[in-house]
Amino acid sequence: MMHENEGRRDFFSKRNRVYLYDGKVYKECMDEVAAREEYEILSLLHEKGLQVPKPLERHDNLVTMEYISGEALPDLLCEEGVDLAALAHALVEWMGAFYVAAEYAQSGWIRGDVNGRNFLMDSNGLVWGVDFETRVCGKMEQDGGRLVAFVESYDLPDPRRGELLAEKVANELALRLGMDPELLRTEREKELLAMKMRRGAKY
Repeated sequence: MMHENEGRRDFFSKRNRVYLYDGKVYKECMDEVAAREEYEILSLLHEKGLQVPKPLERHDNLVTMEYISGEALPDLLCEEGVDLAALAHALVEWMGAFYVAAEYAQSGWIRGDVNGRNFLMDSNGLVWGVDFETRVCGKMEQDGGRLVAFVESYDLPDPRRGELLAEKVANELALRLGMDPELLRTEREKELLAMKMRRGAKY
C-alpha cells in the first residue's frame, strides 16, 4: 500500500517511515541499531543470492535500498485470477531459499516477521522478502504456522481465497520443507489466539 506525497511514494509501515524517491527506497528505522541490523541482514542475504532488495547505504537510522516493483501478498489475494497454487509454491520456495541462506540447520535463524506485507511478488511471479530489522532464532514451524495464520485471516472480499491459500501453503511447507504438520497446526493456533488478543477479533 502506497500514498503519493510531493513526488514521493510512502509505503505503509507501523514502525518506520518507508518511502520511494528517485528510484530508491528509503527506510527510516526507529533507531540506529535497527538500521544497522537491517543493512547487515540484507547485505548477507543478498550476497547469498536470496531475493531481497539490495542495500545501497546506511547513515544513522536511515537505510537506502533498491526498489522492488511488486505487489504485497494481501493485495494479490484481492485480485481475481491469481493462481493460488502458484502463489503458494513461490512463497514456500522463497522460505526454503531463506533457510538455506540463513544456514538454519546450524544457526536456528528463522524469518520471524512473516506478515504478508513483507512478501512481494514481481511481474515474473517471483517472491521477494522485505523488512529485516531483527534476527530471530527458533523452529521453522514457528514461521510456517504464523504465515498460515496471517494468510487465512486477511480481510478479503472473498475470505475463502485466504483460507484456500493457507491450506496450500501449509501442505507445501510440510511436503517440500519437511515441516512437522502437528507443530504447524500448534503454531498456527497460537498466532490466531495472539491476533485475537491484539485485534479483539474472532477467528
